[in-house]
Amino acid sequence: MQTNTTQQPAGTSFVAVEGGGETRDGEKLLVTAYAVIWVILMVWIASLWRKQARLHERIDGLETAIDRASQKGADASAKG
Repeated sequence: MQTNTTQQPAGTSFVAVEGGGETRDGEKLLVTAYAVIWVILMVWIASLWRKQARLHERIDGLETAIDRASQKGADASAKG
């Protein structure tokens, strides 16, 4: 005869809950989590893309301003 030597502390026991309404499929949760991560990643990349485009436009504007200033300086030195 074999006896179970595992004892639980007094006053605690495991009781299975029947018909609990809070069950969710782990696969759906995993897919949802991945979808949320991908959406956040795409929004972040789009934001970086827009910032990069604005920075590129500003650099082009500054290069144009520098070219105009150097052209005016060259014209002024040629006249004087």
